[in-house]
Amino acid sequence: MKRNEYNGNTRNSVSDKSVISLRAIACLFIAGGLITPVSAATAESTSVAHELGWIPDKLSICRGSYLDPLHAYAKMSLANFDQAFTHIDAAQSHFSFEGTSTLSGHVVITQPGRVLYADKVYFYRDPVSGKITNMDLRGEIKIHEPNLLIKAKKAHLDIDKQSGSITDIIYRILLRSSTILFGTNEKMPINAWGTASNAEQNYPGLITLYDANYTTCAPTNPVWQLSAKKIILNRDTGRGKAYNTWLDFKGTPIFYSPYIGFPIDDRRQSGFLFPNLNNTTQSGIGIGFPYYWNITTNYDFLFTPTFLTKRGIQLNGELRYLTRKSEGRITATYLPHDRAATKLADQIPFLYPNTNPLIFPRDNRRSLTWQEQRQWSPRWSSFVDFNWVGDDYYVEDFSNPNTIAINQLAQHAEINYSGDIWNFTTRLMRYQTLHPLNQAPVNNPYNSLPEIDLSSSTQSFHGFNYQLSNQLNYFQALNNPGELVPPPQALRLNIQPSISYPILDKSYYIIPRIQLSLTHYNIRNQVPGYKSAIQRTTPLFSIDSGLYFDRQFDWGTHAYQQTLEPRLFYLYVPYRDQNNIPIFDSALIPFSYDNLFLTNRFSGYDRIGDANQISFALTTRLLDQTTGAEKLRASIGEIYYFENRRVGLCSPLQNQLSTAGTLCANPFVVGATSPTAEFSPLAGQLNYNLSSKWSTTADIAWDPSSHEIINAAANVQYHPYPNQLFNINYGRIRFGDVLLTNPPTPPNSSQNDFNRLGFSFATPLKNQWSTVGGWNYNFSHNYSQSFFYGLQYDSCCWAFRAVAGRTFYALNQNSDPIFNNVIYFQWQFKGLSTIGISDITSFLTSNIPGYTDNFQSSANLL
Repeated sequence: MKRNEYNGNTRNSVSDKSVISLRAIACLFIAGGLITPVSAATAESTSVAHELGWIPDKLSICRGSYLDPLHAYAKMSLANFDQAFTHIDAAQSHFSFEGTSTLSGHVVITQPGRVLYADKVYFYRDPVSGKITNMDLRGEIKIHEPNLLIKAKKAHLDIDKQSGSITDIIYRILLRSSTILFGTNEKMPINAWGTASNAEQNYPGLITLYDANYTTCAPTNPVWQLSAKKIILNRDTGRGKAYNTWLDFKGTPIFYSPYIGFPIDDRRQSGFLFPNLNNTTQSGIGIGFPYYWNITTNYDFLFTPTFLTKRGIQLNGELRYLTRKSEGRITATYLPHDRAATKLADQIPFLYPNTNPLIFPRDNRRSLTWQEQRQWSPRWSSFVDFNWVGDDYYVEDFSNPNTIAINQLAQHAEINYSGDIWNFTTRLMRYQTLHPLNQAPVNNPYNSLPEIDLSSSTQSFHGFNYQLSNQLNYFQALNNPGELVPPPQALRLNIQPSISYPILDKSYYIIPRIQLSLTHYNIRNQVPGYKSAIQRTTPLFSIDSGLYFDRQFDWGTHAYQQTLEPRLFYLYVPYRDQNNIPIFDSALIPFSYDNLFLTNRFSGYDRIGDANQISFALTTRLLDQTTGAEKLRASIGEIYYFENRRVGLCSPLQNQLSTAGTLCANPFVVGATSPTAEFSPLAGQLNYNLSSKWSTTADIAWDPSSHEIINAAANVQYHPYPNQLFNINYGRIRFGDVLLTNPPTPPNSSQNDFNRLGFSFATPLKNQWSTVGGWNYNFSHNYSQSFFYGLQYDSCCWAFRAVAGRTFYALNQNSDPIFNNVIYFQWQFKGLSTIGISDITSFLTSNIPGYTDNFQSSANLL
């Protein structure tokens, strides 16, 4: 035997790092198998399942799981392939330091956390240097790592060039370690697997796969499968390209693309996304083709041209940005030559011959939204919420941008300063008011351009606490349609110093307080006969006091502490005639428990209510002594009035001049209570957490003179599991939903009340099916405010859901409700993408309190 050769059985460890290079083998698959791949060669399901280590289990959600003997290494950082200690086992070996070395017969090459199996391994050395330059593997090749399995029939590797090829491949790789199926409480991993006829690495980082497939379904039942003739993976750019690609669902091809681009790592990539599908009453079927532009690491842009069957082509753009000091989003839409708007514009001159043409719907539809939060420095910050549409019918037709008040689009911006003593805010508060002719009239609110607030934090001096609040506003409003006389405008300055002397003890407190409100108005377009310059000085005196009692007791096996907290609050504010001051930002606050301790029954500064009253209240709390959690808080209280209330929201002149739909048109305004009653309504508040599964909140105000509930809000929630909840809620505000009819409804009619009951739920069914639903009924006006119902199926590799319903968005000119029928559809192939309408998640979370959407919605690029 020559000195440079060795023959025999191999049962020892090898430390020559040039002998084994597992990195060159595995890199062919790690970049390719992780994120993508492609399709064609198929195998018998049971055979493939066995090859991948699939263990059937009928009791499991996925009907089985993968056996991973190296799972213990999953959370460990494995050493580099060419640096780890290597152990070789083989039945026969032939080592040569000049020619070819051979390992044969059940070759097993192991490293900590890695195992390579092959029938034969050939090593080829450079004849001059003796260094191993190439290697071939034959037979049943298997590479196994934690969460990674690769099998092949043949492999050739060029170690110097770090290139090579592998044929007849089967692979499995973990994509996500844990995902929650909605219909269960079970966490399941998502594994991808597939086959390929051949894979080549031409140079490090560039891999080409041929006739490959990819799916995340169980190998015994591949519901969907992505397949392609060729795919190129570039790890340097994080980009993949696939050619002649089909997407099959249950054996049926449903999508074809001659070219697909996609990311193969976490880096964002520019490219087309899967199409968006939607259907609405106003626009018909919509098909969008989004293109994602990754501008930089902190800027991106999504451009989505959408074809709407009833309207035409709408262009949508969304710019997002994130910096060290700010984050924001700018969204714009443009729809040229809207066919549906053109038809309505042609009908308006015949339906409304005296209508100003400026409020016709435009055939070029536009919208713009800008939202930003910025932290300029530790003390300075800013906020922007700007919403604009190009015509009065845009929100009705597209329900975008979002708005709380129907046809009132906020255009707000503010700058804040927070100091040790002084806090400063300047804001612009403007609304774009829409006046569609097919809806009940909406009046323009007052804009505050600007509002400047300067206030001090509470400062102490010899036991006295003092504070100063200042506010400067300039109010401006546009004429309502048909109005010829411009509304009043005003510059208002309010200065409000206060001083208090708190007396505090463990069992009681007394806080006397004196406040002075100094208000100056300079009014333009004032009602004739009233002054334009108005000064108002109003003092305020209050005493807030309370006692604290507690006791400990046992209830079953639990120890509790119960408190009893009586409270007295006296308030005196002298009467000031304010009938000459227009209403710019004031409203009457609906009566509730919190009103017992307010110093002004009106919001804003246009009205300061006179008061000579004392509030009686009693609160009890139940605390768990083990956890400290508050199980129960119940309060009840009432006001005793020493004098009648003389200051009203609207003066007789304002009631007379007000037009329909305005604040002062109805003498029974929202939140109104009797100004001559000796006692206020009896108000109560309840927060009850029976257990971690049940929670109840309620506020109620009951009028003893009329023996009716004037204001109430209640919600009961049952939340036994993270994926299951039920809500029942009720809301009532007297005169809170005025119905404009012809002839008009009597002012004190119950039809003018806000009186609604709602129910919503989300719960699993059987066999991975779940359901969601909701219903909201307006008892005062006798129609369903909204209702919806949806079904969802969630499996280990794909999910589907559909939600349909009807939502109220406005009243027409006859005060009849106008509804929008909606259908949401979403389909997801886990590990691939989501196909469907984009914002079903926000619809569900806004209509089901406490709902968390677990329907995964990631979108890979096309």
